[in-house]
Amino acid sequence: MPNDLTAGAIQSRILQYASLKHELKIASPQQHKLTTLNVVLSDTEGTVKIAIKEVHEPNSLLPPTVDETFFEVETSSLDAVLAGIPKIDAINLDAKGAAPLIFHEMQNILKQNPQITMYIVVNSTDFDRSGSSPKNFIYELLKSGFSFAKMNRRGKVTGISEAELLGSVTVKLVCRKIGKLSQHQQLVSATQQPINYEHYFHQQNHNQAIDAVDNSDSEETVCQNITTIEPTAASNKGTIKPAKLTANTDQFKLALTLSGIAPQKETLKTQEVELEPPKNARSQEEEQYLYQPGVADKSFSESVEDIKKSGYKVVASGIDNSSPEVVAAIVKIAEPEGIYFQPYEVDIAGYKEYFNRAAYLTKYSDYYPGNQVEKSLEHYLGLCLLNLNEKDIFVDLASENSPIPEIYHRLTEATAFSQDIMYPPGINGNQIGGDACSMPVPDGFASKAALTCSIEHFEGDADTRLFVELSRVLKPGGILFVCPFYIYTEAATQTDPQVSLASRVSFDEGTTIYCAQGWGNRHARFYSPRSFKERIMNSVKDRFKFDFYYLKNAPQVDVSVYARFAFTATRL
Repeated sequence: MPNDLTAGAIQSRILQYASLKHELKIASPQQHKLTTLNVVLSDTEGTVKIAIKEVHEPNSLLPPTVDETFFEVETSSLDAVLAGIPKIDAINLDAKGAAPLIFHEMQNILKQNPQITMYIVVNSTDFDRSGSSPKNFIYELLKSGFSFAKMNRRGKVTGISEAELLGSVTVKLVCRKIGKLSQHQQLVSATQQPINYEHYFHQQNHNQAIDAVDNSDSEETVCQNITTIEPTAASNKGTIKPAKLTANTDQFKLALTLSGIAPQKETLKTQEVELEPPKNARSQEEEQYLYQPGVADKSFSESVEDIKKSGYKVVASGIDNSSPEVVAAIVKIAEPEGIYFQPYEVDIAGYKEYFNRAAYLTKYSDYYPGNQVEKSLEHYLGLCLLNLNEKDIFVDLASENSPIPEIYHRLTEATAFSQDIMYPPGINGNQIGGDACSMPVPDGFASKAALTCSIEHFEGDADTRLFVELSRVLKPGGILFVCPFYIYTEAATQTDPQVSLASRVSFDEGTTIYCAQGWGNRHARFYSPRSFKERIMNSVKDRFKFDFYYLKNAPQVDVSVYARFAFTATRL
């Protein structure tokens, strides 16, 4: 178990992705020809028998999982292949789990090129097949002085969590030794302002850049555009004082894991490291909001009684708005309020094709594994009703860790942003942090937006304020997609009372509170047709046109699907 580096040292290194982004920005931007070498790399020179598949499947240097035709090939180390080359700027390692073998035999290259950038594809499943440990390999990179972050297909560089790094998801690491920056450079690279952003594009293609890939996907090669977003530094008079950046629990857990220290519950507290000037301070409301804040030290029945004592009508069960009889009742009582549900038939074959193209099972196997059909169906319906294309700017509201932005961009080439109150405030790459009811973006910023399993969590008057804000953020003709639309025969809220009591949630006056034991969430508002009209439609009646949908064949997609209603709001 590695223990040479302290948890604090590792944590500081994995939090340096803002400086790492700056290092990438100042790297040589010139374009050169890319030299390709057809070699098989390993940790030894000699011969090896490998299986090479002729169609579709990616080739691999690792032992095959089924019977294949074997070929005997010569192997070389990277140090031997590149001996004599005076300067190497970047290396891309997408070797299906063999990266540790290649890394061990490129130590001379690393010594001769201290500012080299490495792009390394990490997947724990592939590492297991090669007999390597992703944890030990990452620790080797840290001991060698590298800082690292993750990079998506568009070149966005962000921090990485323990689950992403050591889980089964495929992650592309960008690794570099951070140079000492001037005080001004530190401000420019670390301070994030919500306005005056300028996009820079540069190629990391150098004639010395070697792509150590075994027939990898073309989108993952080193010859890609790397997009960085650098803020315009605000005027700052006087001395720039060192500031402290607060690390989140997952990053601290990662540091503990990689340092060999078991993450005990009592040590999982937010830590502070001197690293960057602060972004924008969160408001008190944002600091206090926790989606799943913990559980009150009371039993379920005691928690239900406490809510009753507050004067609410309470039902000790969850809300059923998906059974056929309840759905029929909702559709009927909605019409007098001017809410007309159009029957919408899900294209089940189209959904299955989308599910495979989006790669939920391979890229997002850890995303709601017990509820993936429901989530992916919501995402598919959004893609259908929003009609996204490459010209759109899309925002996924209350995104948390949703894969929607990446999937939508990959399938449609739309520019996609994720927004959440739990993100750092301001715009950081393609992430918008802070209150969705007051976003740090200009008027008419987006053309499309979505709320999937989200609107019900906007407490108090936040749902009304959200739609007023969206009338500013969406350009004329822009569309908002909402699914599921949590509508019921009466105005109600579902809660896990042990969770909502832990954070003193205030419920809407005069509504029924449904207490779902073990549900784990603090607040989900279910509108009646009348309350939706009063809270949402009336507040933006001159700004949005609403279209409502009843998903008539949703149960045929899968019995686990609970979404029955959706709507779109088109900006007038």
